Amino acid sequence: MKLKPKHKYFLFIVLSFILFTIIGTITHELGHWTAAKIMGYDATINYRSANYDDSEKLNQLYQLFSEKNSAEEQSTEFAKESEYLNLKKEVDRDSFYFTLGGVLQTILFGTLAFVWLLYRRKKSTNPQLNFTDYIAIFFSLFWLREIFNPLISVVQGLFLSGSIYFGGDEPKLSKYLGLPEGAVSIFLAVIGGMICYYVIYKILPKEKRSTFIDAGLVGGILGYLLWMRLLGPVVMP
Repeated sequence: MKLKPKHKYFLFIVLSFILFTIIGTITHELGHWTAAKIMGYDATINYRSANYDDSEKLNQLYQLFSEKNSAEEQSTEFAKESEYLNLKKEVDRDSFYFTLGGVLQTILFGTLAFVWLLYRRKKSTNPQLNFTDYIAIFFSLFWLREIFNPLISVVQGLFLSGSIYFGGDEPKLSKYLGLPEGAVSIFLAVIGGMICYYVIYKILPKEKRSTFIDAGLVGGILGYLLWMRLLGPVVMP
């Protein structure tokens, strides 16, 4: 059975979103992993997360914290106050950089792809999108993560937990920077919204826009389920 051009396009977009959902997840975790390696930690990565071993510093910090509490209870001077504060600052800083690594990777890839699309739009005399343009479009839509993460978190906060309205990496960055919990999430969501709107409504041809959006929703959901439930645990346990 021959597929109509519209159906071929729909299938192409669905498969592309499946692929780039997986690529986006892996590269995001690679961002965390890379940050940990740069800081000199032993780091691990799997299909949905990255971790680093800072147990030595944490054990030392917990020991100092225990000594600090004992000194306060006995109303005696805590001689290691400076050591405790410096170590706590170092642990918090490393956690911040580790968290930032994943977020930075996602928005960096998305921004570079978006800049390329703007350059192509300005320089090209051919209005038709080629394969390279579509690759850049999918990479630029990595910014969708910054929209959906806070959106899903707020929905969960309102209807499920009732207390946590922002989740993921961004609230951790806000906390370290001394900002309100949702500050970084909202800031990045606004930027992501503007970029994604421009890509979909200014760069994509009008006649293909609705098909792209429908296929993107199908492909994004399928990609998430395929990687998180089926392939990921097997390929990168």
